[in-house]
Amino acid sequence: MELCIAFMGFIPFLLVGAVILGFAFWMNSRHEEAMKQVATTHGLRFHEGGVFGGNCKVEGEIDDTHVIVDTYTSGSGKNKSTYTRFRVKDLAIDPSLSVGSEGVLSFIGKAFQGQDYEVGDKAFDDAVLVRGGHTADVCATFDVNTRQAVYKAVNNSWKLTGSEWSLRRSGRMSDARQMSVLIERGVEAARATRRRDGTVLERLERIYRDDPQPRVRAHALKERVKLKPAMDAAELHELAQDPSWMGLVAAHALGTDAAIEHLHFAMENGEPPGVRMTAAEMLAASSDPRVDRARVEKVFRFAVEHEPWIDRAIRGLEKVGTVDAVPVLLEYADGFLPSARKTAAKKAVRAIQSRIGGAGRGQLAIAQAQGGELSEVEVKQRGALSQAAKQPER
Repeated sequence: MELCIAFMGFIPFLLVGAVILGFAFWMNSRHEEAMKQVATTHGLRFHEGGVFGGNCKVEGEIDDTHVIVDTYTSGSGKNKSTYTRFRVKDLAIDPSLSVGSEGVLSFIGKAFQGQDYEVGDKAFDDAVLVRGGHTADVCATFDVNTRQAVYKAVNNSWKLTGSEWSLRRSGRMSDARQMSVLIERGVEAARATRRRDGTVLERLERIYRDDPQPRVRAHALKERVKLKPAMDAAELHELAQDPSWMGLVAAHALGTDAAIEHLHFAMENGEPPGVRMTAAEMLAASSDPRVDRARVEKVFRFAVEHEPWIDRAIRGLEKVGTVDAVPVLLEYADGFLPSARKTAAKKAVRAIQSRIGGAGRGQLAIAQAQGGELSEVEVKQRGALSQAAKQPER
């Protein structure tokens, strides 16, 4: 009797164990069936996974890439976890190339592995972390089609290391349709990132001429001008006529003196506004007499009152500013608290002072007065600059 009572006490535990085993068997069966469907859909081989079918495997070739889908378990005891793993191997992918998602872990990784390569496509660069060997090779790889395929893959948690795209999902997946989509994303990414036909020079040219993203075109041209043979001057002049970042890269490659006309055009018509600002800075740094310094100053005088251009405009006015620029510079130069902007504004005012003939020590003409005469700015003893009160007419 006592033995029966003791046995009866174990029945609840046996029932719970049976339920757990039954549920595990059911889940494994669903996973095995999904794996068989995936194998049939993609023409892959299915490998049995033991008595309960939980460790089955799918393997084979798709578009010259080796595809593997299996499961693995990591950890032990209460920390044990099982994952469904997808791998797409392609030896035609540069083993130095790595791709993953941007995020906190990626940011930490940069401290040890260096900065990632930005292709110039903001949506892509914000979401995808790219590292590689030679920057020209990386740039030549990420044309618009590659970016689209890689973006979709990374958005589905795929990552690339050592010529292998991989991802893992928690548990034994049982949705064959979802698994097929993940495989397709991985294969597309592998196909897009493999080494292409054509030289790096040819692929860079296709990007800087045809890519829809201006920054991407500029990055590709920047990488191209670093390589040999040198680009023909006629082609650079043609590209410099583009009022975008690429035009500025071409102008820089030509040399500012050879691209004065192109830079003036970019300064007036460039898009986005950063192009106009950069063109103005390049012209301000030139001593060529063909530079229309009044037009350059006009750009800086507008920019000096608008973030995020203020600091760059102050430095520009230091080079080309005239008496008309002083009042706005004084607004940044005055005040008691020190700052880099305040120091730069004072430096700009002093540079303008040095360019104006007849200004006495400690004085600076700042505005046209009636009769062609100039009012004055007093330099206070503490070093801050302020506009002097206008003198009454005599």
